[in-house]
Amino acid sequence: MSLLAPAALTPLAAYAADLAGVAFTPLPMAALAAMAFLFCGALLFRRAKPDGVGLMLGAAAGALLLAWLLWLSAPSLLPLGTGPDLTHHLMLVRHIETHWRLVHDPALEQSLGEMAHYTPGSHILVALAGAWSGTDGLRAMHGVQAWTVALKAVFLVAVCLRLLPPRAPRLLAALGPVLLLESPRYFLGGFTEFGFLAQVVAELPAVAMWWALVAWADSRADLALGVFGAAGAAAFLAWPVYVGPPALAAGVLIASRGRRPFARRVRDLAVAFAPLALVAAAFAIGRLGWLRLAGTGGLAPWPSIAAYGRPLVVLSAAGLLVAAARERGRATVGFALAVLIQAAALCLVARRAGAPQPYMALKMGYLLLWPMAACAVAAAGEAWAWLDRTVRVSRAWGNAAAVLVAASALALAARPLLARPRLLHPRPPAVSLPLYEAGRWARARLPASCVEYLVGDDETAYWLHLAVLGNPRASARSADNSTYEPADAIVRWLTPNGLPYALVDLPALPRDVRSELDVMQSFGTAAIARRRGPSACAAAPRADSPPIR
Repeated sequence: MSLLAPAALTPLAAYAADLAGVAFTPLPMAALAAMAFLFCGALLFRRAKPDGVGLMLGAAAGALLLAWLLWLSAPSLLPLGTGPDLTHHLMLVRHIETHWRLVHDPALEQSLGEMAHYTPGSHILVALAGAWSGTDGLRAMHGVQAWTVALKAVFLVAVCLRLLPPRAPRLLAALGPVLLLESPRYFLGGFTEFGFLAQVVAELPAVAMWWALVAWADSRADLALGVFGAAGAAAFLAWPVYVGPPALAAGVLIASRGRRPFARRVRDLAVAFAPLALVAAAFAIGRLGWLRLAGTGGLAPWPSIAAYGRPLVVLSAAGLLVAAARERGRATVGFALAVLIQAAALCLVARRAGAPQPYMALKMGYLLLWPMAACAVAAAGEAWAWLDRTVRVSRAWGNAAAVLVAASALALAARPLLARPRLLHPRPPAVSLPLYEAGRWARARLPASCVEYLVGDDETAYWLHLAVLGNPRASARSADNSTYEPADAIVRWLTPNGLPYALVDLPALPRDVRSELDVMQSFGTAAIARRRGPSACAAAPRADSPPIR
C-alpha cells in the first residue's frame, strides 16, 4: 500500500490542481508522492500485524518481475509495444509534459483527437516519471508499466495468502505470479505487444480494489474500505472501464451482508464509493460524449483456452468452485463473475454501436487473468489440505514441497518464453531511440508537414508523424493510410516534386535508395535527408537549421 499510494494519489492531486487552474509541475508533485509514501507507510505499520512470509513472497515476486521486465527493454527502456494506441497515448503525454496542464482548449481536439477527452491518470504518471528521472515520457513509459505490473503481482500474492486454507503452506501463494506466465499475452501483452498504456496502469488500482475487498470481507476493517475508495478513484482517472467489476462485486458484497445493520451497510457503501463518485462526477461534467468509447472498435486478442494456458484454465475452474464454497473466497468469485458480466454488457454495447468487434469487451480478458490465477492457487491449497488430512505432513516438509512446486511451475511456464521470446512481443517495437532523436531534431528545425517517413514499419511512421513531429490528427495527410506505408513512401521519395525532407531508418531502406540520400543530420541508424530535386512543399527550414553535411 505504501508503494501504491504515490501512483494512486499523485495523479489525483495533479487532476485536482488542474481543476483549480494550477500547473502540476514535477517538483511539488515529487514532494507529494514522497509524503504519500511516508504517511501511508506510517499509518499502516501502526495498524498492520507483521507478516514475514507475506513480506518475503511479495518482495521476491515484485522485485524479480520488475528486474526481468526492465531487462526485456534494456538498455534503451523504450516501449516494446506497437499499434496506434501507443502513439495516441504518447501524444497526450507530450502535451502534459510540455504544459503541465490538461487539455482545456476545444481546438486541441483537431490535434489530439479523442485523447483530448481521455482520462489522464496514466499519462500524468508517465509524464511526471519522465521528469523525475531526467528523461521524458517516452523513455519513462516502459518503466512505469513494468513497475505497475510488478506491484500487481505483489497484491496477487496478498490475495492468494488469504485464499489458502489454514493447513496449506503459505509459500503456495508464490504460485499466483508464476501462473500468470502461463498466459504471457494477457499478462504482459498489453504493453509488450500493444500500446495499451491506460489499461495497463489502471489494472494496478483495479487489482488493489479487489485486494481491499478481499481484506474487508475477511476483517471488516474500515481501512480496507478506505483503500478501496482511493484505489477506485485512481482507477477511474486512469481508465474507467476497469472500475466496473470491482465496484459491482463490492456493491453486492457489502449490501448483501444481512448480519450487519442497514445503517452500517449504507455507511460502508459511502466510504467505499464516495471518492470514486466524486472523481467520476468531476470528470464527466461536459464530457458525456466520451461514453461513446464503450462501443468503439479496435484490435485486441480473443479469449481462448490456448491464450490463457490449459493448466491455468483447469486449475482456475476448479478453484472457482472451491472459492465459491468458502467464505474467504466469495469476494474473489464475485470479482471474477463481475468481469464476465461487464464483458457481456460491453459486447451488447458494441453490437448496438455496429463496431466490427467488441473491443472493450475483449479487453476484459486481461483483467480476468488475475482472479483466475488466485482461484488456481485456491485449488492448489485445497488439494494440499486434502493431502494433509490423508497423510500428515510436517510444516518443514510442507514448505519444502511448496517451494518445489512453485519452482517446477516456474520452470515449466518460463521455458516457452525463453525458447520463443516472440510470445512476449510478436511484432517489432514501433519506436527506436535513433529515430526519436532524429524526429526531435526535425521538429525543432523543419516544417512538420513537409517530412516523409522512410522507415520499415507503418506504425513507426504513424508514431513519428503524430507523436514526435506533432502533426494534427484531423488533417487530410494524417487520415491517409498511404502516408505511413513504407512502400508508398519510397515511391513518393523517388518521384519528382515530393516532400523536401525525410526521416530515415537507414537499415530499413534498400541500398540503392540509401545511396541517393543527401543527409542533413545523422543519429546512429537514423538520419534526416533532404530531397535533391524540386519539392512540393513551399515551406523552408528554420533559420537556425545547420547546413547539409
